[in-house]
Amino acid sequence: MIRVIIVEDDIELRDSLADYLAMAGHEVTGVGSAIELYQAIALARYDIALVDVNLPHHNGLSIAAYLSQSTGLSVIVMTVRDTIEDRVAGYEAGADLYMVKPVACEELHAAIVTLHRRRLRGGDPSGGIDFWTLERTSFRLVAPGGAGVELTRGEMRFIERLALKQGSIVTRGELNRLMGYDIGDGDSRALNAAVSRLRLKVHGACSTTLPVQTVQGEGYVLSARLQLI
Repeated sequence: MIRVIIVEDDIELRDSLADYLAMAGHEVTGVGSAIELYQAIALARYDIALVDVNLPHHNGLSIAAYLSQSTGLSVIVMTVRDTIEDRVAGYEAGADLYMVKPVACEELHAAIVTLHRRRLRGGDPSGGIDFWTLERTSFRLVAPGGAGVELTRGEMRFIERLALKQGSIVTRGELNRLMGYDIGDGDSRALNAAVSRLRLKVHGACSTTLPVQTVQGEGYVLSARLQLI
């Protein structure tokens, strides 16, 4: 069974696609925003993501780029944009397939099966997201490929709190208190700076993106599965 997640804010279209794909034998989850996507993939494994380009508050191509670079999912972009420039931008973002709406359900089903078969031939039978690991005794964060990075005490507390609340948004207020920042002017800037430094540190050491997404005005959420040891 192929595990599919649909990222589409049009509820009627999302439900229609999900119903057809479920009847075709796939395991389907539908979400309406990038944040719901990140929460879902932090809790469960998926093989293929169907991503609408025109999502509220997020560019679907940015989501496709993240999924392509930092997860094990194949990505099918769905959009009404059909110029050559749009298609090139989609593939450059990391889409495996670029499909123009309205998308025929039969074609979408065939595309999903083909992409999954290609993945299996490529030697990735899991078709899902590998675990990140937080080694609490050694203050070390390990990426799915095995590369690791040493964390400061503050960085350790930050990642551990997100891991303990996988699938939920951790608020700025909670993180500021956890990391010892003063509540008041500048506290959000301090938190932003700390997260930016951590992202650069992880990318430099592990050659991959830290699976932490910003929820504007609220806080942060994990966008990958992470185990604590």
